[in-house]
Amino acid sequence: MNEIKEPEVLVAELTYRCNMHCWYCYNPQDLNEYAPQKELTTDEWRKVIREAAELGIIHIHITGGEPTIRQDLPNIVQEAKNCGLYVNLITNITLYDKKYWEELVKKGVDHVQVSFQAHTKDLNDLIGEVKTYEKKLKILSWLKETGVFLTINIVLHRWNIDYIEEVIQFVYNLGIPRFEIAMLQFGGWDWKNRLSLIPSRESVERAYRIAQKYKEKFMGEMNITMVALDIYEGRPKPCTYGWGNKYMVINPIGEVLPCHGAKVIKTLTFENIRDKSLYEIWHNSESFNAFRGFAWMKEPCKSCPEKEKDFGGCRCFAYLLTGMADATDPSCELSPHRYLVDKLIQEAKERYMSPVKRGIIK
Repeated sequence: MNEIKEPEVLVAELTYRCNMHCWYCYNPQDLNEYAPQKELTTDEWRKVIREAAELGIIHIHITGGEPTIRQDLPNIVQEAKNCGLYVNLITNITLYDKKYWEELVKKGVDHVQVSFQAHTKDLNDLIGEVKTYEKKLKILSWLKETGVFLTINIVLHRWNIDYIEEVIQFVYNLGIPRFEIAMLQFGGWDWKNRLSLIPSRESVERAYRIAQKYKEKFMGEMNITMVALDIYEGRPKPCTYGWGNKYMVINPIGEVLPCHGAKVIKTLTFENIRDKSLYEIWHNSESFNAFRGFAWMKEPCKSCPEKEKDFGGCRCFAYLLTGMADATDPSCELSPHRYLVDKLIQEAKERYMSPVKRGIIK
């Protein structure tokens, strides 16, 4: 039995409702399962936050969907701050007035991660399917006045990756201290739209080179981080630093998950905070212990010297491609299922793309 460490990070998905329709969104496709009347109440979220603090959580990432759609967000933020947690709000900053954002920061938001879809108005609004670019810039200027720490996040995919240099310069010109470049991941709508979104290997490699150049150029002025696209890496990245190792995610209806995308694994059942304590779920639930540590691994993972670095890669991607959650991550060059990734890349390459026939599923 592997030693179970206490968690460090709670991702609180308050709602999957959103005023945007981004093609690459990792939120689930079956939104009826998460209807507003099924969402955790304010008091239930307060209870969750108190239990998280008692369990040793030090960071809370409040997200969605779009978390500001919840009218009780300020109260939830204040509860987290009262419990001594570092509060990170992940938002598209498209709603409400200046007073709202000022009050939200006063309630206890330490850090705001702002999502843009691209560096220009036309492309940003096309990808998000809502005209938000100008509102984002306005609210961003209000947030800068509050002194809250800011990160801009832009997800790269086929539609914007070749503008990487312009994207970096755009964020730098805004005077933002941290820029997170997140490559396309797979799980929700991004999985459904995958063939229209996967960029070419050449575009990805070019993006890496340019990001590294600007990371060095802007060192001390803007911190640039980049999340890799595993399918071109040859080896998987350590998803959430290992299943059940540091992260726990609570979705809008109270299910406690080891990562954002875990619900795609249909062979697992996830406990609900309405039924059991956070401590019991973290330590004893079948879902958290399913892929915790290394005992679950098969070859070639079992004897791989890299297993303590990548923790076997992504269980969700393995399940999506192979139907087996304990399979070696197909992104890995040593996986017997690597051919499925190569097939996926080829299918995406062959997909005809144009603004008129873009193949995006709404």
